[in-house]
Amino acid sequence: MEISDNQNLNPWIHIWFRPRRTIHVIQERDSEGLLYLLASIGGMVNVLDRLSDRAVGDSLGVVPILAIILIGGPIAGIIGMYIAAGILSWTGSWFNGQAATSDIAQVYAWSNVLLLPLLLFWIGAIIIVGPIVLGSEEALAQADISILGALILLGFIVVVAITYIWSIAVFIIMLAEVQQFSIWKALASVLIPLLVIGIPLALIILA
Repeated sequence: MEISDNQNLNPWIHIWFRPRRTIHVIQERDSEGLLYLLASIGGMVNVLDRLSDRAVGDSLGVVPILAIILIGGPIAGIIGMYIAAGILSWTGSWFNGQAATSDIAQVYAWSNVLLLPLLLFWIGAIIIVGPIVLGSEEALAQADISILGALILLGFIVVVAITYIWSIAVFIIMLAEVQQFSIWKALASVLIPLLVIGIPLALIILA
């Protein structure tokens, strides 16, 4: 019965609510070709996040912003996937993790499926509302935004919050599954490199 369920399981849908079984199905199937696509999705979302932090909507138009997203996002996402997989494989070994680096790369890539609605929503908001979506708070306050635009921005805030929280939860669950240890160990294996490497690096970049 379980084998039949696995054959009918669609990773793009079931990863949202059945991440443990889904990651096993992904490992059983030949999904190598999708890793770059999925990593690119995550990369584009991260680039959008950086662009928003820098308030590029105050100075750039729609076309330049979309070009940065579509070119820079995939490059950043693919490089980030390999770096993250290598680091998490290393820290996971401290907790007797059993996953190969390639398994962790799959977890990293497929967790980006949950970011796909966010990416589409974000790009749609940029096209419909304009680059002001990525502008500063001051520019947004002064902008003449229609009721539809305001509703889109409000919906965007809600989508961002829910999507990020859920994607992180799914990532941790799948990481614990492939590493064959507890969720708490999976969380620790992620937090350690963030504290040791991520925060100092961010301080250097922002200095």
